[in-house]
Amino acid sequence: MIYLSFLLLGVGSGAVYAALGTSLVVTYRSSGVINFAAGAIASYTAYTYATLRSDGKYFQPIPGLPAFINVSDSPLELWPALIISLATAAALGVLMYWGVFRWLINALPLAKIVASLGVMIALQALIALRFGTESLPVDPIMPSGVLGSGDFRLPKDRLYVAITVVAVAIALWAFFRFTRFGLMTRAAADTERGAMIVGISPHRIATLNWTIGAVVTGLSGVLLSPIVPLTPGGYTLFIVPALAAALVGRLTLLGPTVVTGLLIGALQSEITKFQTFSWFPKSGIGDAVPFLLIILVLFVRGKAIPQRGTAFVATLPHSPRPRGLLPTAFIGFVVLVILSAALQHEYRAGLMTTMTAMMLALSMVVIVGYVGQISLAQLSLAGVSAFMTSRFTSQWHLPFPFSVLCSALVAVVVGVIIGLPALRIRGVHLAIVTIGAGVALQSAWFNNSQFNGGVDGARVTNPSLFGLDLGIGTGESYPRFQFAIMLAVFVALTGLLVASLRRSRFGSQMLAVRVNDRAAAAGGINVPVVKLVSFAIAAFIAGLAGSLMAYQSGSVSGASFDVFLGLSMFALVYLTGITSITGALMAGVVFPGGLFYVVLSNWVDPSGYYSLITGILLIDAAVRNPEGFAGRMMQLGRWVSRRVAGSRSEAHRQTGDEPLSHATVSEDSSKGSALSHI
Repeated sequence: MIYLSFLLLGVGSGAVYAALGTSLVVTYRSSGVINFAAGAIASYTAYTYATLRSDGKYFQPIPGLPAFINVSDSPLELWPALIISLATAAALGVLMYWGVFRWLINALPLAKIVASLGVMIALQALIALRFGTESLPVDPIMPSGVLGSGDFRLPKDRLYVAITVVAVAIALWAFFRFTRFGLMTRAAADTERGAMIVGISPHRIATLNWTIGAVVTGLSGVLLSPIVPLTPGGYTLFIVPALAAALVGRLTLLGPTVVTGLLIGALQSEITKFQTFSWFPKSGIGDAVPFLLIILVLFVRGKAIPQRGTAFVATLPHSPRPRGLLPTAFIGFVVLVILSAALQHEYRAGLMTTMTAMMLALSMVVIVGYVGQISLAQLSLAGVSAFMTSRFTSQWHLPFPFSVLCSALVAVVVGVIIGLPALRIRGVHLAIVTIGAGVALQSAWFNNSQFNGGVDGARVTNPSLFGLDLGIGTGESYPRFQFAIMLAVFVALTGLLVASLRRSRFGSQMLAVRVNDRAAAAGGINVPVVKLVSFAIAAFIAGLAGSLMAYQSGSVSGASFDVFLGLSMFALVYLTGITSITGALMAGVVFPGGLFYVVLSNWVDPSGYYSLITGILLIDAAVRNPEGFAGRMMQLGRWVSRRVAGSRSEAHRQTGDEPLSHATVSEDSSKGSALSHI
């Protein structure tokens, strides 16, 4: 009977998964967007409700204005606070669609994912600016108490939450099944062009669906807030089990989505009971359940997410071809050496963080920018290598640099396993798999005291080569110049590797797969080999970065490789230019804790606002500039070159010494050839 109690105990969290999954179904059917910001919307709505219930104040997010607006001199009752909170969620849904996703209807899945990540980062930053990182207590909403007796005990609040979510799902099913709006939603999902021809506005349909989805998401956050501690990022990764539930429902069916969400929560709760046994792993298995379900659904079904009919076809961001590889790599290395020598203390430490971040960003350029596979697990792969570096150096006493290479090879094995579903899926499907893999690794390995070294973290032995100490140092010697030089060597070699890959025949095959894998296969390219080798190369580079991060910190902890931090890193690389090496280098410079961040910290306190500005810029990049800052710099360079060339031509015309153009030369050559025949 106690097992049944644990099974039913999970219906509360399962109901939240079901509600978030329902929201994902509603928004995807109307706009083709997998809303990774659903957890952030739930948090935002829950914070709104909590402040209204505790103080009668409405928190507003705009920096520079008063943080709270007095709605009442005393705390609001349940229903007024709930109505205002859900109205706020509805406004968020409308704002998100018309401000962001309205412009991305015909965009690539990558741009839509990045835009939702930008919204997530911005919302969490706004919450953190107002409330900090401490948890906010929330009064119970549902009746308290316990049902049953003896070994069978079920909290009433969990049961009522589940009943509420199921009732909402049934109401939504009836609404979409028996109303004209539901019919129009299905028509727009099948083909937007056909819907527009018969007079159905996809934007109106999407607006109401985004409103409904945001309200359901906000309701889940409010219902969860008395049960799970309310923190700015506490609900973010609930998106993973919600995605698993929505995938079972093929992102179109509400019934299977709700049932699966409830079952996931129940199964996770049951696993907590088994963790009391000595033979069962103590942590991580419950969070791995959604990932295993995602793998099963996507790999067995193939393309489990139905593709929506859109009116236009988007183009891929340009991936520039690098030139002058050896001179550029040498100049870059010299610049890093000079900076390492010139900078001291926290500036040199910031430069070190920049260099490891550059390497991690280069791994994203390979897998996303070159071959078009959306991987959100690169930082998790770096974490695999970092923890293996601890084992190789502290337990098995493997010397440097073999410890780095062997750790990176372990990351390659894990990366290829994560990339196996790419043989059947791509785009947003693969993004779901990789974020699920990141959560599973974080829970089962990085945050598991059985494997991560406990409270003090996993220790790492200082690197040395031929008797030369390459460690980062401690005390007054921190951070040492020798360690910075070692990082500079790795960055230069990694950049040279990625540039050479882009110029190689295999790099051309990667770009062909990125454009159209079926056309590439028809052209004789072995697409599965290209994908798996690309995953291996990207994982190897991420593994190098993770191992060097371990040496830099001296110990490894799960917090350094948090999934949310990995999503933020992915977003930052997209912002700077995920298809180019220049973009990766820029991402390293502006990475939190990097050189730019340290310099900025001496002028202002960038914490909070840094993430907010990053999220806003990311949304702008997804909507208007998919090539990122690096692409804008290249466009500016080409514009300057054209202006300079035009000025020179004008100067030659004024002096009467106009040079022959290519067309003139070609024309004169052809005339000369004709005269010779005469």
